[in-house]
Amino acid sequence: MEVTLISTDFSVISFGIRVFSAILKQNGIACNCIFLPPPKRIAFSSSLYPKECLEQVCKIASNSGVVGVSCVSLSSKHAIEVLNAIKEKTNAFTMWGGIHATTNPEECINFADAVCIGEGEGAFLELVKALEKRKPVTKIKNLWVKNGKSVFKNEVRELIHDLDSLPFPSFDSERNFVLEGKELVPFEERHLGGKYFVSGSRGCPHSCTYCCSGLLNKLYLNKGKSVRFRSIESIINELELAVKKFPSICEIIFTDDVFIVRPKEELKKFAFLFKKKVRLKFQYYVSPLTLSEEKLKILLSAGSSRVVMGIQSGSERVNFEIYKRFTSKQKILQSAEIMSRHASQMYFLPVFDFILLNPYEREDDIIESIKTISELKLPFVIDSYILAFFPGTELYVNALSDGTINNNSIFALDYLAFDGLVSLNRPNKYLNSLVFLMSGKATEKKIGALPRNWLKFLTSKKTVAFNEKFPFFYIIVLFLIVQKRTLLKKLLELMHPSLRAAIKKVFHKS
Repeated sequence: MEVTLISTDFSVISFGIRVFSAILKQNGIACNCIFLPPPKRIAFSSSLYPKECLEQVCKIASNSGVVGVSCVSLSSKHAIEVLNAIKEKTNAFTMWGGIHATTNPEECINFADAVCIGEGEGAFLELVKALEKRKPVTKIKNLWVKNGKSVFKNEVRELIHDLDSLPFPSFDSERNFVLEGKELVPFEERHLGGKYFVSGSRGCPHSCTYCCSGLLNKLYLNKGKSVRFRSIESIINELELAVKKFPSICEIIFTDDVFIVRPKEELKKFAFLFKKKVRLKFQYYVSPLTLSEEKLKILLSAGSSRVVMGIQSGSERVNFEIYKRFTSKQKILQSAEIMSRHASQMYFLPVFDFILLNPYEREDDIIESIKTISELKLPFVIDSYILAFFPGTELYVNALSDGTINNNSIFALDYLAFDGLVSLNRPNKYLNSLVFLMSGKATEKKIGALPRNWLKFLTSKKTVAFNEKFPFFYIIVLFLIVQKRTLLKKLLELMHPSLRAAIKKVFHKS
């Protein structure tokens, strides 16, 4: 049996299929991995991928008995195009996995022979072995399986508690391919871009309504502890091997929902071993409720270069009632102050994330967010993202029920596409544009592109009312900023890689 695993995620990391690949190899099963980061829209074409790319994908998968496809919701249409091509050109059994398949199986089962829900390591190996021995697969836990016109919807198995039992992600260059332009090329070290992503845990202690964590917590109710950790030794061993294999790695990105939630003694062990055996900059995520100054100091001593905190809204009403992030404004300001107080020890400034264009926000909620941002202690950087209603989340279900969105809302929205401030039919665009313009580095005089001494005027009742009625101001400003960013990006693409890297380093440092 040969297997082909395909990711349409935006990154070539794709932990899921890399771990699956390693498991298959442990069991003597040959595996190809194909990474298809969504390309720019092809002009005058209804296709999402170049024809040449899909032909190569099918050729690589032609000898495979099983083809698995994984994606996030934002690239689900890309996954559908790949699955359709595989079905047309091969005889492989197809399975759709990943977070989108978990949150939206009713849709996904229309395009694959099976859908994997939740943690799929055990289910996928069981599926491959059963197909290899020509045994029935309709009762495998974690899978929805089509059999004629019927769909067998099996329950999930227990969560994997011993994460150390899983192999490290596989980076086998001989059977790894990456989309570049119109064609697939062998995976190389340069595709990592000098960064290595690692996950030291699974699960999140929060159940925010806009995130899949709440759905996963319900899915696995009474199936084990939702938050589980790899041992510190396992994480360090993986990083040692990665740095040895890829010498160009200069930064480690921890993708854990909240890395700092680990016990203090474990963080001390991590800091000691990381300084001794890895010795690189690293980034991680925190929340106001999980951050403590003592834990932050421990990680700073290990070389922590960037800390990102999700604030999401400065309005307690929005955080408590809409997002179910039970964080007071006082706690937000206290946690942010701790990060800013130790900013001199970080390679990059502290980053605070906010969510834009929430249709359930009122004017006073957004003004409260603007006030909260202005009260944050320097130095810091603001990052903003457009609210996406991801399938299966509590916020998605509620918004679908009350008519705020329709079934296709997720597919029309990239939470990084800031032109959505203009194009999306959501309220309070003017005030949201102010928060967007505050994105970037804050100083004594400005927050992002907005002068601090303008804020009182820009958020006054008369100014808000005028700009909501005649939205010329924010459309012109946003257009200019988006065009400026696009121009700078194109200029960077034309530069020599070493010069581009140097400029990016200076930009991020500032």
